[in-house]
Amino acid sequence: NNHKMILAVDTETTGPDWSHGCRPFLIIATDGIHEWSWWGEVNKFDRSEVIWDEDDLEEIQNLLLEADEIIFHNSKFDLHMLECIGICIRGLWNKVHDTMIQSHIVCSGESHGLKYLAYKYLEFPEDDEDELVSATEQARSANTTWDKARKKHPTAPGEKKGFVHADYWMVPDKCLQYGFGDVHRTLILYIVFSRYIKRKRLWDVYEERRKGIEPIYYMECQGYHVYLQELRDDIEALKQAREMSRRQIQYTAKFPRYFDPKNKTDIRDLFNINLKLESPIETDKGNQSFNKEAIDILIEQNPEIVALQHLQEYNRLQTKIQYLSSYLYWEKDSYIHSNYWITGTRETRMSSEKPNLQNIDRTSRHYFGPPQGYYWIDMDLENIELAVWIYQVGNEELIQIFESGQSVHIFIANLIPKLKEIMNRIGVKAFKELDIYIKLKGGNFAIIYGATEKTADASYTISGAYRIVANRFPEVPEQSNRCIQEVLDNVENSGKPYLTTLGGYPLDVDMKDLFKAPNYKIQGSAGFIMTKGRRRIYDSSDYQLSGGRMANEVHDSLVIQQKLVG
Repeated sequence: NNHKMILAVDTETTGPDWSHGCRPFLIIATDGIHEWSWWGEVNKFDRSEVIWDEDDLEEIQNLLLEADEIIFHNSKFDLHMLECIGICIRGLWNKVHDTMIQSHIVCSGESHGLKYLAYKYLEFPEDDEDELVSATEQARSANTTWDKARKKHPTAPGEKKGFVHADYWMVPDKCLQYGFGDVHRTLILYIVFSRYIKRKRLWDVYEERRKGIEPIYYMECQGYHVYLQELRDDIEALKQAREMSRRQIQYTAKFPRYFDPKNKTDIRDLFNINLKLESPIETDKGNQSFNKEAIDILIEQNPEIVALQHLQEYNRLQTKIQYLSSYLYWEKDSYIHSNYWITGTRETRMSSEKPNLQNIDRTSRHYFGPPQGYYWIDMDLENIELAVWIYQVGNEELIQIFESGQSVHIFIANLIPKLKEIMNRIGVKAFKELDIYIKLKGGNFAIIYGATEKTADASYTISGAYRIVANRFPEVPEQSNRCIQEVLDNVENSGKPYLTTLGGYPLDVDMKDLFKAPNYKIQGSAGFIMTKGRRRIYDSSDYQLSGGRMANEVHDSLVIQQKLVG
């Protein structure tokens, strides 16, 4: 349509962390005919300051409003950066499109990086950044007094290394040329991917994922509240306990000087001289290695040596301190704003990073909770993967058990003589407190995800458990075989190995890992249902009028922060 304005937009920024002060210094756009660029002025001595001209911001805003479709690659990132400098994005959501999300539909199992995709599908050269990187590194070396991107910079405190791309502002001419390359890549990929998705009748599936960007964006803005004082107090207590362990190592091993467990020489002397132990692992040069693996082996082989018991405790405490301290790196005003990747898994599940808020240690969850004057609502699609699997299997007895509210896990436990005997002896309630119940659920989910008999039995830690389940419910192995056969049929019909989830979302399956097909079917279906559910909640008038805000999502659980009334 010649009257339709499709605008590709990209930002170049002083770093990846918008919540700690990284800002765009260059905004580039193209509609395929015209090109636009706007510069912000980076303070060379304080990179947290990027000054933008008000007239430029107005021009950017008007162009975005004029466009019929706005194309990004990883739209959440660019929209955060645009909003940080005063661009209003509230009215733009209906026309925001994302080639990264499209690429997941086109091929879920490959990289979704812009350079990779443009090279694979457009034969667009990948090496146009090399010259820019080289020029930036030269500029960084030449301007020693400038505030350069570096490890744990205040604007990106969680970064563990320097990131040269955050200093592209030092070489504006080359950066501009590079930026235009990226927006042209994005625009052409959108045209190519859109045609493919429509031809495959997957546009509705793409729309579900596209509409999921908005609620996730505002979930990132909201952040996850952390009880800072409690976290800091516990880290300090752990440090004191770690110091006691360090002293005990030094004392019990009769180490002749201050012992530093982080010092390679001290570790070598501890084992070789004081404890008279040799490492079971050699370096490439034939020397003794005292890496983590070697130390763990020596500790396991010598449980009677008291100094090693204290060293093991020291290492445990050190790991815990590092784990908890990582939350302090990313905290901002008592909130952590994680980055949620919509295309972060091969299925339709999201992933979370910087930091990972979807995998908080059980012993650390109490550090997170609502601030004073608020409460949290935890909305959970309970047993969604189990439900998808049961209806996919289609066994009437399993369906009846599930729909009646009985525990499928306990029902299966009653089929396995060893577990049934334990339950009869101590009762179901006590049985659920045992480790063997956790292993039972692990075995059940191994079957759900298509595990072999050997793998499932290993998960149950009971030989023959899989066979008992398969004999009682013959549809169970049949369901796994159907998933694998679906992939094989698609290879024969289209040349592409994939299966579809509930809702019709295509997921690629590596032919070397065909056994994962049932896993993709179940997890992909559950993730796609969660995508739809999240958006339905976000669109509901009850949610919009309540003032509540999504704060975190962990698999099938959505946490909403709500203000107390009265």
